[in-house]
Amino acid sequence: PRSVDLTPEALEALQRLYTERTVPMSGPDLVWPEWRDKGPQAISARFKTVARRAGLESLRFHDLRHAFCSRLAQAGVPLATIAVLAGHRSLQTTQRYACHVPGGATKAAVAAMVQNEKASPKKHGAAG
Repeated sequence: PRSVDLTPEALEALQRLYTERTVPMSGPDLVWPEWRDKGPQAISARFKTVARRAGLESLRFHDLRHAFCSRLAQAGVPLATIAVLAGHRSLQTTQRYACHVPGGATKAAVAAMVQNEKASPKKHGAAG
């Protein structure tokens, strides 16, 4: 088992879930005790149903992990720290998740380059 740090909002949501629960707890660490014997595939299938209802047909449960790692990398968190948080044994695995360029980032990068070129004196093709 792995323990994870939670945001205050996530902790609040889990505490609310715990107090509103209708299924008896079989252990203090179980978020969904009714799913205990169903395995990860059942949770993924349930997630897929919820995602489809939300209009997110292509979203997979594992994409949440990918997004978590990517957002940490975008925030400047070191790869070694992201690897620990994700439970990766290899930094190569973490790099696969963390090195994706977010939507719009390439346009922003090109715009920054153009802005820099406009602010700099011309050096290409002209003498002097």
